[in-house]
Amino acid sequence: MTHYLTWQERQLLQAARRQPSRAKRLSRLGGRSLILFGLLIGITTVIVGLPFETVQQPLETAMAASFMTGRADARVSQAPKYPSPAKRFLTKQEVGTLLGTPSFPPGNEQNVLITASTGEKFVVNTTLDPDLQQYVHDLFEQYAPPYGAFVAMDPETGRIKAMVSYLNSGRDENLCIQSKYPAASLFKIITATAAIERRDYYPDDTIAYNGAAYQLDPRFLTKETNRYSHRISLRESFAKSINMVFGKLGVFSVGHDILEEYANRFYFTRPITFELPLEKSIADVPADDYSLAKVASGYNRETSVSPIHGAMLAAAVANSGIMIEPTFIKKITNQSGQVVYYGRPTCLGRIMSPRTAAEMKVLMSATITQGTCASFFRQVVRTPHLSNVSLGGKTGTMFSSDGALKYNWFSGYGIDHNGKEIAISVLVINHDSIRVKAKNVAGLALRHYFTPGKSLVARSSGQAGGRAM
Repeated sequence: MTHYLTWQERQLLQAARRQPSRAKRLSRLGGRSLILFGLLIGITTVIVGLPFETVQQPLETAMAASFMTGRADARVSQAPKYPSPAKRFLTKQEVGTLLGTPSFPPGNEQNVLITASTGEKFVVNTTLDPDLQQYVHDLFEQYAPPYGAFVAMDPETGRIKAMVSYLNSGRDENLCIQSKYPAASLFKIITATAAIERRDYYPDDTIAYNGAAYQLDPRFLTKETNRYSHRISLRESFAKSINMVFGKLGVFSVGHDILEEYANRFYFTRPITFELPLEKSIADVPADDYSLAKVASGYNRETSVSPIHGAMLAAAVANSGIMIEPTFIKKITNQSGQVVYYGRPTCLGRIMSPRTAAEMKVLMSATITQGTCASFFRQVVRTPHLSNVSLGGKTGTMFSSDGALKYNWFSGYGIDHNGKEIAISVLVINHDSIRVKAKNVAGLALRHYFTPGKSLVARSSGQAGGRAM
C-alpha cells in the first residue's frame, strides 16, 4: 500500500539528509505511523463487517454495510445476481402500513403483487410454503367451521411457513394477526414456565387439589388438604389442563409479581414487530387471589392472544427458550425492480433457560401422549413418518360470554431426528355444533408437513367432511 507523504514529512526528510541521526528517528516514527495506520484500517474493516445491531449504524451507514446483514450494499449493483437496492429501505412498521391486513389464500402466495395506497406496485416475496398453505386451507374448506386460523413458523428463524385465515362466510379477513380471542389454557404455558424456573418445580412433582378439575371454585383455593384431596403430578395436570392445580400454582407458588414478569417475558401486553399490523396480546395480572388464579389457569376471557403469538409460545419452547420475532417476507421489490425491504431473523431474547425449556417439552409431550390430544394423536402418529418426530402441544377451550361461540386452541411443535422443526398455532371457532377441533387440524397438518413427498390429501384422515374427529 502506497503511503503518500505530507508536506511536513517531506520537509522533515530533507532535513534528515543533513542530520542522519534525526533521519533514523524519523524512519522509526514513520514505521510506527504506518503500523498504526494499518491497525486503524483493520479495525475499521472489522467494525464494518459486524452485524447491524452490534454497530448500531443509522440507515445511511447501514446501506453501505455488508449485504449479509440483510441491509443494502453499495456494491450490490455490481453483482448481477442481486437486484439494485433502493435509496432507502423500509422498516417492518412501514411494511405493515404498506401491506395493510391482507390474507393469503392459496395460489401465488410466494410472490404477491401489492398495490399501495399511493398507487405504486410492489412484489412481495414471502416465506410461505404453498404446499402447507394449500393443505390447511383444504382442511378448513372440508370441515367448514365458522372461523379458523392456522400459523406455522420456523422456531429458529421466525419465518412464517403458513398463515391461513378461514371464514365460512367467505369474507376476506386475516384472523391470524388479531388478538381478540381468549387465550384460555394456552396461558398455562406461561404459568408452568414460571413455576419450573423460579420455584424449582419438576414434571413429576405432585400437587394436591380439591374440587372439580376443570372448574375453579374459590372455596377450594386453599393450601389445606384432606382425605378428599386429589394428588396429581405437574406433568399430568398440564397434559390434562387441570384448572384447580394451575390456579393454586398461581396464587401459592408463583405469585403475582413473577407471573406478571413471565407474561411480560412472553410478550403479552407488549408490541411484537411484524410485517403486518399484529395486535398486542393482552394479559392483565390482578392482585386478588381468585382473579390471579383465573389468569394463571387460563380460566378467563380477558387474557387474549393472536394465532401468530400462539405459534411463538410453542416456538420458544422448541428453540430452547429463545423467542424469535416473526417474519413472513424474504424481500419486497418496487416497480423498478429495486429491493426496498429484506426480512431477516431478529432475536427477541431468552425468555427461559435451556433447562426450563427441556422440562416444558416434557409437559407438552405429555399433552400428546396422555393428555387432551392423546386420543386423536394416537391415530396420527401411527404413520411411519411421525415415528421419529418429537411432538408437543397445549390445548385450550373457552366459550364466549353469551355462549354462542366456542374458541378452541392448539399451540405446539414437531421436531424430527434430522433437526427439521416447526411450531404451529391453530384456532377454530365453532357454534353449537363442533365441526372440527384445533387439535385435529394440528395433527393432520403436522403429519402432512413431516411426510416426504407431501402426498397426503386433506381427506386422508378417513373422516367424513364436516364432522368433528
